[in-house]
Amino acid sequence: MEIRRMDCKGCSNGCPLTVTVEQQEVVDVTGNCCHRGIASAKAQLKSVQQQWQQPGRYSGRRNIFCSGCSNRCLLTVTVLDGVVHSLTGEGCRRGIISARKQLEK
Repeated sequence: MEIRRMDCKGCSNGCPLTVTVEQQEVVDVTGNCCHRGIASAKAQLKSVQQQWQQPGRYSGRRNIFCSGCSNRCLLTVTVLDGVVHSLTGEGCRRGIISARKQLEK
């Protein structure tokens, strides 16, 4: 079982979601203000899984929220071929570990 943090894309509110994932399936979603949270979480998880299955793995820059502690700092992560290359943003030393857990699946 794994806990992931993401922002809901079901509407313009952008609620912060806490998503419980087990065997690459969404089990539970909390933090959403409406019923769209679970659909958004499933769609985002499927999108990430499809990116990782493509040859050459994901490269680029992404903004994520750190899940290393309860502060949820905003991090900008540069990923090259599916591996975290650089990390910027305010936060503590747990940021790089959090980024790797979220992006290097």
